[in-house]
Amino acid sequence: MQCYLLLPVALKYFKFGLIATALSLFIFFLSNISILDKYSFGYFLPLGTFFIFMVGASISRKNMSSTYKHFPTIISLSSIIGIFTIEVGIIQRGGFQSEVLLGIFSGILLICFLQRFSSKPGNRFLGSISYGIFLYHFLFIYIFQHESLIETNQLLKYSSIVVSTIFISILSHIFFERKIHAWRLSISN
Repeated sequence: MQCYLLLPVALKYFKFGLIATALSLFIFFLSNISILDKYSFGYFLPLGTFFIFMVGASISRKNMSSTYKHFPTIISLSSIIGIFTIEVGIIQRGGFQSEVLLGIFSGILLICFLQRFSSKPGNRFLGSISYGIFLYHFLFIYIFQHESLIETNQLLKYSSIVVSTIFISILSHIFFERKIHAWRLSISN
């Protein structure tokens, strides 16, 4: 929520946006090399995640400043380099750094690819459940990872995390978000 509040200010005031983005990238980097807490600063707090919102804004806005024009490419390449340095042991592994970086890389590529099509089947539905996926995925990682419900088979464990997260996100969208959205529209008319 804090990033969504900060984004319009960063887009309106270029210098502020540039400083906020650079600071966010720096904090994300420090958390991934274990100087700052990986989970708090590199994943949960807006200080380390705001740059992702600026990547999204720079992909979606054609009139974005030339400073941000190559930002998605730079972040994609940095993510691949980060994955490599973590997996070969240059940066200490201690969390889900590679997975987060792979998500950033593949997300940027997928969004840039899909942006070329005028009609995107399922786009509205996937967009509707995406926030639920973001909200619920860590809960299921915790349940299946830390509660050791499925210890023997890694593929089964990770598949259970993905399927459970998507399933609950769909239910949450159907039973809560859609109704809240309809109510919000009804009171605004």
